Amino acid sequence: MDMTNNPSPLILHLFYTSMLWQFPLFLFILLVLFWFTKSVRHVSLIEWIQEGLRSPTGSIDQATREVFQRRRLLRIGLGALWIIDGLLQAQPDMSSEFIPNIVNPMVSAQPPFLNHLLEPLVVLWSQSPIQYDLLAIWIQVGIGMLLIFGGNSLLTRIGLWLSLGWGLAVWIVGEGFGGVFSGGATWLAGAPGSVLFYMVGAAFLLLSEQAWKAGRVATYLRFTMVVLWLWAAFAQALPASGFWTGQGLSSTTLSMAEMPQPSFLASLLYGVAHILNAYPVFFNATFVIWMATLGFLWLWQARLRIVVPLTLVWVLLTWVIGQDFGVLGGLGTDPNSSPVVALLVVAGAARVEKAEELLPSLILWVSKWKKTFHETVNLRLFTTAAATIFSLAISAVVVVHLSHVSAQTEAANAPADQAAMINGGVTPVGNRPAPNFTLVDQYGKKVSLSQLAGKVVVLTFLDPVCYDDCPVIAAEMQGADRTLGSLQKDVEFVAVAANPTFHSLADVQAFDEEHGLTHMKNFLFLTSNSLASLQRVWNAYYFYVGLPKVGMVQHTDGIYFLSKNLKEVWFVGGTGDSAPTLMGSYAALISHYVKQLLS
Repeated sequence: MDMTNNPSPLILHLFYTSMLWQFPLFLFILLVLFWFTKSVRHVSLIEWIQEGLRSPTGSIDQATREVFQRRRLLRIGLGALWIIDGLLQAQPDMSSEFIPNIVNPMVSAQPPFLNHLLEPLVVLWSQSPIQYDLLAIWIQVGIGMLLIFGGNSLLTRIGLWLSLGWGLAVWIVGEGFGGVFSGGATWLAGAPGSVLFYMVGAAFLLLSEQAWKAGRVATYLRFTMVVLWLWAAFAQALPASGFWTGQGLSSTTLSMAEMPQPSFLASLLYGVAHILNAYPVFFNATFVIWMATLGFLWLWQARLRIVVPLTLVWVLLTWVIGQDFGVLGGLGTDPNSSPVVALLVVAGAARVEKAEELLPSLILWVSKWKKTFHETVNLRLFTTAAATIFSLAISAVVVVHLSHVSAQTEAANAPADQAAMINGGVTPVGNRPAPNFTLVDQYGKKVSLSQLAGKVVVLTFLDPVCYDDCPVIAAEMQGADRTLGSLQKDVEFVAVAANPTFHSLADVQAFDEEHGLTHMKNFLFLTSNSLASLQRVWNAYYFYVGLPKVGMVQHTDGIYFLSKNLKEVWFVGGTGDSAPTLMGSYAALISHYVKQLLS
């Protein structure tokens, strides 16, 4: 039985070992940046950090003090969110499940032209998932550290520009444009994507203090809220999205309820899903009206005292019943959109002075809006922002293309093995010497791994009485072997018994006979009457094998590729999916990587 939802112990070992030795390097780079900036500014590090955290003292006007406090709140809030995102990226499941369980389903749901754009990036990440995941961790934590401790220095601006650049990449690849092109996008699930609002917050902070004092940030926030809530209401109301049906409306909440989390939260979400399923028209109409009302209030009456509280109540409500706090379940990449939108509203909304009329005439509003727009909107800012975003987009495409061309291997270019690569990932394991062992093959003959030197070895672990994923892996190896032709003589496929109870010679022979492996001349199914001997091999190769009270043995799935000098080169995660397309893709992947080692 496979453990698809549990990362391989080998992957976890490589993931956290790499993180441990990279952490001092990360700290060193940060310290060098801070030290260099401190030297240029000729202030102590403590004074510098306090400068960005403490309110200014002395005779300053109230407007300056308020602007500082708002900017500080937004800066520290964004920094904290980036650090949380980085820590979430360090969860165990992220080491191997990020691409197959988060990114790939999202990419598959995109229109064809976007799917073709994003798929090469997914394949590129799948070639070395651990290192790309670690890169994401350090970038996000680094951005957060720069924003929180950078004060009023150049480092903060560097962090803000990194927020824009990295945020754009994450929004396109990690969030699939926030799901706005995939159909069924809803604010209840966090669309149009939380990182989009991280970028908005960074853009606000890049504006000068004078722009904040002049009310431009409040104006830009107003436009942001108008676009967000009117789009969200429109997307929620679209009949094609299916939210007017019980199943369609409750599906988001139900999927969140099924994630691992405290029982009281799961019970709450199941209850909400039941109610939404029973009365979809009433509740969807309520959601649409609420968001449309927010959009028009921000458009016409943004300074009404009730606008900000209404927005925050809605944001908090949907964070609980739809977005499920964003971080639960082991595969959450951020707290979702609600916290960052709430942060933008609290930090950027103009101070309320008095309530205005609720329904001014449309003609009066249009003339007032035109005057306000021409007086407050800095057209140069829009030009600069547009040029910046365009430049970032072009740069991202160029960098990704060059990386794709230089780093992608021959196997990655083969369409046949792409699905398997995305599903299982191909993790370089450092060319460490493969631990030697001596067991008995299916013919009762003692075999040591060292005897196979000079051949490429494809090593896996199979349960002799498994009827789930192990037959699938066996079939994939047979499929790969058939494509090797005359190269078969230089390749050995090796399976080690992975069952603490059924590991006799008769058990492995029965498995071979049942699944047609007796005709595969370069296949060895190794076992031992001694459980301790098998356990030593499992431990040496970081393979988990456990015996539950009920059901089949649980074990990790995966395949090692060993070079001719018996060095571990790659590890590929396995799957119990018997879909012919995916099985064929795994066979092609195994064949391609074997040929690479042979060459």
